[in-house]
Amino acid sequence: MTQKNKTIILLRHGKSAWDQVELDDIKRTLLPKGIERTKRSAHYIKEVQIKIEKVISSPANRALETANIVKDYLHLSSIEIENRLYPCDSEQIYNTIIELDDAIDHVLIVAHNTGLTYFAQEYMDANIDNIPTSGLVSCRYTINSWSEFALADRKLNFVVFPKNLS
Repeated sequence: MTQKNKTIILLRHGKSAWDQVELDDIKRTLLPKGIERTKRSAHYIKEVQIKIEKVISSPANRALETANIVKDYLHLSSIEIENRLYPCDSEQIYNTIIELDDAIDHVLIVAHNTGLTYFAQEYMDANIDNIPTSGLVSCRYTINSWSEFALADRKLNFVVFPKNLS
C-alpha cells in the first residue's frame, strides 16, 4: 500500500490582553496587534496554498478568536473545540492527533505555549526555542494512519513568525 502524506500545522493563539486581571485566563481576548498578526499568518497560509481539512482549537477565548480569524479568512467550514488543549502540553496535542480520523490529511491545531513549542521540537524536529503568538509551524508525515505519526518519516515544511510577514 502506498503511504500518504499527512500534515500538521500548529498555530499559537494571537497576542492577548493581560490588563483585565479580574478575568480568568481562559477568558482573555486578543489585542488588536494579535488580530493583525493572526491575519498575517492566515494570509501566509492562503498565499502558499496550504490545504486545511480540519481546525482544532483550545477552548480558551484567545485561541478560539485566532481559529475563527483563520477559518473566516480561508473560508473553512468549522472549528472543533478540544478541551484538553487548555492548558496545553505536548502530550495533549499528541493525544489529539492520534485520535484523528485517518480520512483527514491536513489538520490545523490552535493552542498555547509551552506545549506547542515542545511538540514542535519533539515531533516536528523544529529547532526553535519558542513559537511566538500567531506563529506557525508545519510538518509533513509519510503515514497512512495518524497513530503512526510520532515514528514516521517527516519533513518540516515551514516555521513562520508573523512579525516577519508584511
